[in-house]
Amino acid sequence: MIDFNAYVDVNMIEKNESLVFNVCQLLDSHHKIKTKEHILAVAQKSQQLAKQFHVNEDICLQSALLHDISVIINPNDMKKMAIENNYLLDKAEEKYPFLLHQMVSRWIAQDIFDIWDERILSAIACHTTLKASPSSYDMILFLADKIAWDQEGIPPYLERIEKGLEISLDKACYEYIRYLFENHQLLYPHQNIKDARDILYQKYLPITFRCWNKNDGEIFYKHSFSHELYQYMDEGFPKTLDECVKMVEILSQSHDDVKAVLLDGEIVGCIGGFFDSQNVVKLAYWLDVHYWNQGIMGIALEKFIQRLFIEKNVQYVYAKPFQKNIASQRLLEKLQFQKINYDDQIITYVRKTC
Repeated sequence: MIDFNAYVDVNMIEKNESLVFNVCQLLDSHHKIKTKEHILAVAQKSQQLAKQFHVNEDICLQSALLHDISVIINPNDMKKMAIENNYLLDKAEEKYPFLLHQMVSRWIAQDIFDIWDERILSAIACHTTLKASPSSYDMILFLADKIAWDQEGIPPYLERIEKGLEISLDKACYEYIRYLFENHQLLYPHQNIKDARDILYQKYLPITFRCWNKNDGEIFYKHSFSHELYQYMDEGFPKTLDECVKMVEILSQSHDDVKAVLLDGEIVGCIGGFFDSQNVVKLAYWLDVHYWNQGIMGIALEKFIQRLFIEKNVQYVYAKPFQKNIASQRLLEKLQFQKINYDDQIITYVRKTC
């Protein structure tokens, strides 16, 4: 157990009183009135969602009451506490220690409030970031926390969440997470939220493909014009409008498998599969820089590769990113590519069909 008294006075807890009373007493004693109001609002919303999705209301209530209880501890003390107790910090938590509050709240719930139900503890520990394969309780607290936010006015994402809730809990989580990444609302994404994003995007992100046609030159130019992008492309990549028009004319007649990548029906990038032989394909791809670091290309590339394996009977795909293109290398490794060769400038990655 953690010695919380080394960081804050918690001796005023009366174990014979109700959880609501104890939580409010503790927050009041530390002058955290705004947090108390937020917690009570989250509890109310959590119970509403529990009824809507037919899960245990008491579990949702307890999770909500304790999710921000760590507000009584300074973020720097949270980091010290985590290190002293051999907790492996996420890079986001190293940079922004306040993100540890969800895990510290779990520890307080367990060690001070004697909560041992893993459904409650899990929800508390991921209420800010969610995580891969969350339970209904995880998602309810995650969403209730965002709906009953602790700022003025109406949350700008509220309509998206509410529309998602008309379908399912995970659709609502998808809508909120997509809002965060699209609008660059995260200071430094925690690995947990990236894991949750990737799984939800696989299910819901509206990625499609279509052939390039000869009238797409301006669209190609609009989405590819970026010096930030050019540094990762080879010398033959088109950079002017005229070059893009000519490139699209070539692509529209190509016998290779080159497709425009569409998000919500709008072209945002390109993936090409260039056949070295009937069974071996070289991949090339780019994405409009406004959509970088949102998990989009990973979903698009996996869909494209699966289509090559299943519909085209391709056995091997490979890609050759520049050494300096770290993001592309990480993407390929995440998609189960194996590094087989590299020189001073280029690395070769290969993936074989299962």
